[in-house]
Amino acid sequence: MNTGKLFYDRMKNSWLAAMRSIRMVASSGGTPLFLGILFIALYFAYEQFLIWLPPDFPIELLLTLPYALLLTSSRIRTWIQPADSVFLLPLETRMKPYFRASLIYSTAIHLIHLAIFTLLLYPVFLAVWKSHGFFFVSYVFFAVIQVVNIFAEWWQMRLTILLPVQQVRLVTGIRFLFNGGAAYAFLHQQGIWASVLLIGLLLSAIAVYRKAPACPYPWRLMQKSEANTLARYHSLAGLFVDMPRLKTPVKKRAWLIRFLPRWSRQQASSYLYWRTFIRKSELFSIQIRLLIWAMILIGIFPNRWVSAGVCVACAWMFIKQLPQLADPKQYPGIRRLYPLSAAQWAKGLTFIGWINLGIQTVWIALFARIVDALSTLECLWLVITGALISTALSLLYLPRRGEHLINSR
Repeated sequence: MNTGKLFYDRMKNSWLAAMRSIRMVASSGGTPLFLGILFIALYFAYEQFLIWLPPDFPIELLLTLPYALLLTSSRIRTWIQPADSVFLLPLETRMKPYFRASLIYSTAIHLIHLAIFTLLLYPVFLAVWKSHGFFFVSYVFFAVIQVVNIFAEWWQMRLTILLPVQQVRLVTGIRFLFNGGAAYAFLHQQGIWASVLLIGLLLSAIAVYRKAPACPYPWRLMQKSEANTLARYHSLAGLFVDMPRLKTPVKKRAWLIRFLPRWSRQQASSYLYWRTFIRKSELFSIQIRLLIWAMILIGIFPNRWVSAGVCVACAWMFIKQLPQLADPKQYPGIRRLYPLSAAQWAKGLTFIGWINLGIQTVWIALFARIVDALSTLECLWLVITGALISTALSLLYLPRRGEHLINSR
């Protein structure tokens, strides 16, 4: 069996599925308009930033963090499926072409991401360093670091066979420090220190390579990584269109479960939805991303109307996704154990929507007040208005949508 061909077949099928999802997102009503407005807003904000940029601004420090995160986050895409640990295990000694193809693909994708990010910073390079040559040399330098990180990530994954994942993460922390230090030194045009830190990163990667076993492969870790990648793309597309259900990994998040509202335990549906929202549903990640985007937009455009519009838009985007939490296919056994009516199940959905929208509104309003986008009185009015909108959406939209979803299955 040609395991290398198997990888490229899976890659091709995955890209075909991704293109179908992209067409679904692109053909949805408001997506092109929303993305167009977002890109135009970011373009003008970027332009204003370049005009404002003072000569003594510590731009090297500002760029160090995103470069360090981008270089350290060097995920290896393997497309390993849950059944592979059974059916491909007899071929483990012949899997080298498969994983070689995986490393080549992952390296190409990460270098493309790095190129896109560096091209976006091209105006900054011209404004600060005023040199085309430094721009191209920067990409080459960061590309070398990126390749080292990709191989280090692969050897770290294999090291989890011998050591717990928590200990292996310490190596990721060390790589992050080397990446950040090398990026800062290079952008500060301290070539000697940048070379020293690059050599240190290379030596740490070689140390991991020597310690990592040749066999067996970390099948479970690769399966989990692939499932997380698919869930991430699925939830991103789910922000714009209704996507079919995807099996997502359950995360413990015990520290959040402790804060689970105790009054929700008085009702089975509410308690079940809370636990699913925190531990399994991609809605938790969607809400975090919505809050991050809201803070970015309000930070770029500190205006009262922008703050109000962002607050309403985030509430609507989140409430549109929340009914999928009531999908009966997620709880086939529990539905039989708790034969509640559709109205009772919808009531639990209403409760979790009201609480989350309230928290989201207060968070956005407080952030807008911190960045002086709103006065104290305007912040109070936004909280009151947001509370009314959240109550209306929770009491009018969610029960009807939840009951329709429950009865349709």
